[in-house]
Amino acid sequence: MASSTTSPFNKSYLPSDFGDLLIATASQMSVALQVATVVITANNEFRIPTITAEAGAGWYAENADISLSDATAGEEVVRPRKIAGLSKLSSELVDDSSPEATRVVGESVARSIATGIDSAFFGTADGTGVPPKGIGAFADGAITLVTTESGTTTWADSDPFTSAIFKVEALGGNLTSFIANPVDAELLAKLKKETGSNEPLLSPDATSPTTRRLAGAPLFTSSSVAVGTVIGIDKSRTFVVLRKDVGVEVDRSVFFDSDSVAVRGIARVAFGYPHAKSLARVKLSAT
Repeated sequence: MASSTTSPFNKSYLPSDFGDLLIATASQMSVALQVATVVITANNEFRIPTITAEAGAGWYAENADISLSDATAGEEVVRPRKIAGLSKLSSELVDDSSPEATRVVGESVARSIATGIDSAFFGTADGTGVPPKGIGAFADGAITLVTTESGTTTWADSDPFTSAIFKVEALGGNLTSFIANPVDAELLAKLKKETGSNEPLLSPDATSPTTRRLAGAPLFTSSSVAVGTVIGIDKSRTFVVLRKDVGVEVDRSVFFDSDSVAVRGIARVAFGYPHAKSLARVKLSAT
């Protein structure tokens, strides 16, 4: 990871591997980096192979010639785009050589980058502009869509999510997580498994007490997901591509009048969806 500065600074505050710290911290804060397959590349683009038609197979008698059948292959080209975060920090914090100060600085810059990644990942940008293509840009017919009963204005049970899991499985995929807006996640968390029961609909994960599961799959929350919609992800078929040349720069002159330091982090990120039907969108019919 590359790092540089435009003025002298405390070396312990900005170690040579600060870029690694930035991405590691952003990975813990970004939902996209947790639910998708993360690929780090040194190239300007990353090519994801796809199979649009499988090779055929058949039964043959002994010594019979086997018919030639080729798979139809394609590829999705992902080109990382620049995302940057700028943080204003006090000179006292910058000059503090303690590990705690370094962690605070890393979190400050990484938080803005993580938020930007999630906003784009679940957003509606179609990829023709600066932000990469987001899941929200896919039309309902391009991915796996499940809606609740007509006129439904709130969540009632886990049936739509179970349907999404099996619909994606029928296409050869596997939903490994659901992501909901915190508003919807709270409503789902308050539902009970059946009338008269106090057992919540969202079952806990015995291996991770803080993890919530919806229809058997982990449930994450992100404010970047539209209210009334829950996204299902197949991790093996959804990619976040990162350029490894993360840049970090420090400048003491920008905020000279307040004796503050500007810390800027730059990363290059894009998303790949080689099998769009493995994405699920579960919506309230009234949304």
